[in-house]
Amino acid sequence: MPTRSLVLDGVVFAALVAAAFVSRFAEVAPNFAAVAAAGLFAGFYFRSRAAAVGVPILAMVLSDPFLGGYPWYQVIAVYGCLALPVVFGRMMNGSASWGRVAGSSLAASIVFFVVTNFAVWAGGVYGYGPGDLARCYVAAAPFFKYTVSGDLFYAGLFFGVHALVGLGRAARVPAAALVR
Repeated sequence: MPTRSLVLDGVVFAALVAAAFVSRFAEVAPNFAAVAAAGLFAGFYFRSRAAAVGVPILAMVLSDPFLGGYPWYQVIAVYGCLALPVVFGRMMNGSASWGRVAGSSLAASIVFFVVTNFAVWAGGVYGYGPGDLARCYVAAAPFFKYTVSGDLFYAGLFFGVHALVGLGRAARVPAAALVR
C-alpha cells in the first residue's frame, strides 16, 4: 500500500498538471496561464527532479495538440523555458517567502519572453535585416504583461494554497516560511 506522502505527491502532481492544462484553454487573456507557476511550485515541492520537471512538460504535451503546433525550434525554446522555473523553485531550498516567489515568477516571465521571442526571430518570422529582432520583441511586448500577470497570479495561488493547508510537507516545505 502506498504511503500517504506518495499518494499526496500523486494528487499534487495531478492537480498541478490539470491546473496548467486547463489554464491554457481559459479565455482570460493570451499567455495568462499556470504552466510556469506550476513548474515553480513543483520545483519547490517535489523531492524528485523528474516529477518536478514532469509537471510543466506533461501539461504542455497534453495541451499542445489541441492548441495547434509550432516549429520544433520554438517547441524546444518554449518547453525549456517552462522547465526553468523548476530550477528556481528548487533554489528556494524549502523556504519560500512571498518575495522569493514573486521574484522567481518574474524572472521566469522575463526569461520566457526573451528566449521564446528570440527563437521566433531566429526562425525567420520577422526576417534577418537590421531592426528585425527589435521588431519581433516590439510585436510580442503587448503579450508580456499577460505572461507576468498569469505567472504571478498562479504562483500566488499555488503557494498560497500550500501556506493555508501545508500539504503535509513540513520537513521539505515549511508553510510558515510563506507568511514571513
